Amino acid sequence: MNKTILIVAGEASGDMHGAEIAKYLSATDSSIRCVGMGGQKMRDAGVELLYDSANIAVVGLWEVLTHWTDIKHALHTLEKYIVDSKPDLLLLIDYQEFNLRLAKFAKQHGTRVLFYISPQLWAWRRRRIKKFIARVDMMAVIFPFEVKYFEQAGIPVRYTGHPLNNKVVATVEKPDALKKFNISTKHPVIGLLPGSRQSEIQRILPILLNTAKVLTNRIAGIQFLLPVAHASLLPKIEVELAAADLNIQCCINDTYNAINCCDAVIVASGTATLEVALLNIPMAIVYRVAPLSYAILRHLVSIPYIGLANIIAGKKVIQEFVQNDARPERIADEIQKLLDHREYRQQILANLREIKHKLGDSDGIKGISQLILEILQNRVST
Repeated sequence: MNKTILIVAGEASGDMHGAEIAKYLSATDSSIRCVGMGGQKMRDAGVELLYDSANIAVVGLWEVLTHWTDIKHALHTLEKYIVDSKPDLLLLIDYQEFNLRLAKFAKQHGTRVLFYISPQLWAWRRRRIKKFIARVDMMAVIFPFEVKYFEQAGIPVRYTGHPLNNKVVATVEKPDALKKFNISTKHPVIGLLPGSRQSEIQRILPILLNTAKVLTNRIAGIQFLLPVAHASLLPKIEVELAAADLNIQCCINDTYNAINCCDAVIVASGTATLEVALLNIPMAIVYRVAPLSYAILRHLVSIPYIGLANIIAGKKVIQEFVQNDARPERIADEIQKLLDHREYRQQILANLREIKHKLGDSDGIKGISQLILEILQNRVST
């Protein structure tokens, strides 16, 4: 078809989804060219990166302000590409504030816009759906219940399935993975997942490490495994680990096998909570941003949970430790409960299985990729 797709992902999860989409499209039609903004996974998938998203993968209003120069540079780089190269489709993956700005610019310059992974309008600022009417040609959503919000607004929408369906699997049997990570079978293993953004490493990792200290004093022989999302985060993490003086095993680019080794996980709120849920591992969810960001955001959110696992379940099945409640002693209490109370643990595991059932088994990457092909071939109305 000799078509060009501009794929824009601002965070690690979007980078992963963008890479999978690019690989699917390339395997389907080698004449499709993918360029965009993303990280190492998209680069490895053959996407020509115009801007590396590592510098702007931040969360929270204050964090955005402190990275505003980098964000503006990224935006201008992509805008210039749209004007100069006129891509056939702009695929925006989550990262809503940045991507909505770019969507407005793209529409003004005649580029079709497909927004993938809807902002959680059902959770906060529902009135913002009006912006999508003018800026987006079509929405591709990953939860079935999201369809109605865009249909009611008159925006073309399709449920494409969740991108993690059939993707979150351990590739190595647990006994072999334990040997690989040099983990003993005699003592419990706790996973530490501080997030994939530099700002999360700064704010969440110290909480997780202090919790590990508390657990080390309480449980003899307890072990810790810290999967690192990508190598660029390792230097910062190693500095924090050295200062904490804890025996924590790190691994890079093997997150699912690492999580599968764990008896419980302490995880930063985000896509990782769903990944842990799909692997059926009990967890505690931790969330902390700059105080100013939290003071503003807490008045905008209309649902009582922040963890995707709880949002999908429609109830609190996993304990959340948010902002000032993210205290190591309290988190450690929850981890001990998950380890020691059999009935409590079994109920958590049953709830996690129900979350997986609610997501269904459709291949989300295939679904979004085929929608892209239909749009490029003008077989779908936008």
